[in-house]
Amino acid sequence: MLRTLIISIITIGFSSLAHSDNSWVLWLEQETYSEPDQTKWNRITHEWHIIDAFEELQNCKVSQKNSIEGNSQTQSDEYDIMYIVKENIVSLSYFPKNANKTTDVVQRAVVSKFICLPSEIDPRK
Repeated sequence: MLRTLIISIITIGFSSLAHSDNSWVLWLEQETYSEPDQTKWNRITHEWHIIDAFEELQNCKVSQKNSIEGNSQTQSDEYDIMYIVKENIVSLSYFPKNANKTTDVVQRAVVSKFICLPSEIDPRK
């Protein structure tokens, strides 16, 4: 009985240690759209990526903020890029180089959403 109790305590201890490791995950949900056909955008891709994992939510939030700032600094030799940041979402609009952004058509768009979730949650499911 004592042996069973000791094994149970050790097992509980190890499982709580395992649970505390990387208990927050920074996810990137990214959608890419092609040039619109008349009034409708065509979604090309919808993907989820793990950016990093953290023991504390605060560290995940710091990385989320840095990822948003880095994503909004995206540059291209082929396109001029206009971006909009709203909370945890970065929307990038790709225009032809030297385009007039008020009259020329967006060639493609990328919407990136950065989300901190508990490690038990997999948003792909």
